Amino acid sequence: MKKLSFVVVFTWMVAFGGVTFIPKEASAMPAFARKYDAPCSSCHVAFPKLNEFGMEFKQRGYRMEKDGPGEPVWKLPGIPLGGIAQVAYEFKHDDGASPKQSSKAEVTEVEFFFGGVLAPNISFFGDFGADVAAGESLTPDVAFIIFDDIISDSRLNLKGGGFDVDFPFLSDPRSATLAPYLVRLNADGAEGVTIGRRGVEANGFLTDTGTRYALGLGNAVVSGSSNNFRALHAWVTQSMELMGFNQSAGLILSLDRNGDKPIGTDDSTEAYGGVLDLHYGLTGVVLGVFQYKGNKNAGVDPTRVITSGLVEVLHSLAENMVAVARFDFQGANGSSARKHQLVGDFQYFFHPNVKGQLELAYEDAKSAGGVKTDMKSAIAAVTFGF
Repeated sequence: MKKLSFVVVFTWMVAFGGVTFIPKEASAMPAFARKYDAPCSSCHVAFPKLNEFGMEFKQRGYRMEKDGPGEPVWKLPGIPLGGIAQVAYEFKHDDGASPKQSSKAEVTEVEFFFGGVLAPNISFFGDFGADVAAGESLTPDVAFIIFDDIISDSRLNLKGGGFDVDFPFLSDPRSATLAPYLVRLNADGAEGVTIGRRGVEANGFLTDTGTRYALGLGNAVVSGSSNNFRALHAWVTQSMELMGFNQSAGLILSLDRNGDKPIGTDDSTEAYGGVLDLHYGLTGVVLGVFQYKGNKNAGVDPTRVITSGLVEVLHSLAENMVAVARFDFQGANGSSARKHQLVGDFQYFFHPNVKGQLELAYEDAKSAGGVKTDMKSAIAAVTFGF
């Protein structure tokens, strides 16, 4: 499994033609699909990645525009509960592990979602799940309440509780691949494009200009954190029609005083980045560059200034087939430490709520001391939505 093979996979995925962009049926939270008697692809590009309509539905507090204040869930038929279960077989060769080669078949993830309208203009959402592969038991991940339409038509909403901070079109929970992102935005050393928060957030969608925004204050979700509402985050995205398709650009900023745990618990850190979400014909492309700065109050520490980014391509091969290819990178400024990752993923939807995936991933890394390691993995997985 050499780098060349991934270049070939990447090129094939981008070049191979299809019938329509995005599967017409894709798994999602069935409770919402049942409620509106609509196909899951109304909100999803390739589950769990959201399309433009899905972003608007989410930001309206899980309501359609025609719903107005919304009907409380207990007045509707059925239970507003959905979930995901994933089983996978993985073969891995990791130069930094002992033994270097390993394989396993297991249930990798179980997650439950619940959400809807509590009262007129008050929505809620929560999920609890387990990363079974990491040995986790079922635990709450996010839970929040949204006061909708403080300014009409979702121009201003207020959210409170535990939630994820990410772009509408780029996040870890809605990643289209099994391999995680290498982007670094979090003070606890975790990789990924999503930041956990416990606090409050004002957000909205300006339909006349295509602008989405969020501004929030809270605590970073880090074990042992006591930063007492000193974490600030903000993001804004702008959508416009270009070449007959919707294109978006976004900026994100995170400031907190949680700090890097190896340095201390009260150091100022910051993270920021920009993303383009582009579409043309059968293909969607996401481009992103980010920078994380830690230990800001303790002087210059180049190992704590990390630049990372990604290029991800989604391409429809047919109505029920999607290919994904991604290149990630991460490097510590002023240091030889760096990581690169190539991912190729093929997805086939056997049923609206059953997705099969074949994925190849290659990561090469170099430590600050100059030690090089490679990791190669091949994964076959089936995901059930229920």
